[in-house]
Amino acid sequence: MKFLTFGEIMLRLKAPGQECFFQSPMLEATFGGGEANVAVSLANYGEDAAFLTVLPDNAIADACKAELRRFDVDTKRIVTGEGRMGIYYLEGGANQRPSKVVYDRAWSAIALAKPGDIDWDKAFDGVAWFHITGITPAISESAMELSLESVKEAKKRGMKVIVYGSASETGDKASRHSSGKNLFQLADIVVDSCVPLVDASVPLKNHFDKVGPLSTLSFVTMVWMTITTVAEILADRGVHLYIHPSHNVPGDTTAHERLDAAIAEYQRKVKCL
Repeated sequence: MKFLTFGEIMLRLKAPGQECFFQSPMLEATFGGGEANVAVSLANYGEDAAFLTVLPDNAIADACKAELRRFDVDTKRIVTGEGRMGIYYLEGGANQRPSKVVYDRAWSAIALAKPGDIDWDKAFDGVAWFHITGITPAISESAMELSLESVKEAKKRGMKVIVYGSASETGDKASRHSSGKNLFQLADIVVDSCVPLVDASVPLKNHFDKVGPLSTLSFVTMVWMTITTVAEILADRGVHLYIHPSHNVPGDTTAHERLDAAIAEYQRKVKCL
C-alpha cells in the first residue's frame, strides 16, 4: 500500500541551540514541511511513502530531494517549476523566551503552481492513500485551486483522501473553487484541529489582535488521541504493545526492563535508528 503526501517543503534555517538570530554568525540548514514530515514518518515505520511538491530546478532543491531519499521517501513524483524554494527561520526558545519563526515563502515554486502543472496519472500511479493539509491551499490562490484539483483527481481514481486542518472553522462557507466544494467536503477522513480563524484565542483590552495560539495545543491533543485510539484497537486485537513506563510508581521493580524492551522494539521498527 503506497501513501502520497502533498504540500510545501522549505529550507529551514535555525539559530544554533537556544541562541537568538545571529547571536553567532551562523544558521543550521535543514529542510522541513508538515506533509514531508508525514512521509518521512511513514517511511521510518517501513511504509511505502512518497512526497509530492513543486520545487525549482537548482542545487538547493536537489539537496532537499536527496535528504528525503535518505529516509527512503520516494521523490520521483516531485515536479519542477518556476519560482524559488520557500525559507523559514527558526529561533529556539529558552526559559521564558518563546520560539520565533520568520517565514519567507512568497513566490515559491508551489505558490506559483496552478492546475494543470502536475501530471496526476504519474503522481498517483500505484497510490492508495493521499494526504494533504489545510496549509497548502492557504499558500496562494493558485495553490488553492491546485489543492482542490489534487483531491478531485485522487477521488476520481478511487483513492482514500486524508485532510488535516480546521474543518470547524471552514464549516459550510462557500468555496472559491468553481466546484463549490472545499477540501474537507471531498475527503474520506478529516482530522479537524477546530482552530479558529487567525489561530489566536484570547482578546486583549484596547487591542485588535488576539493572543494565545491554539494550533499547537490542538496538534498535541490530536496526536495523543490518535496514539491512544490506535493502542486500544491493537490491544483489542491481541497485539502486544511496547509502552514507555513511568519510573515513579512505588514498588514497580520491572520498569527498567520494560523500558529496555520498548526501546529495543522501537529501534527494530524505525529504520533510521
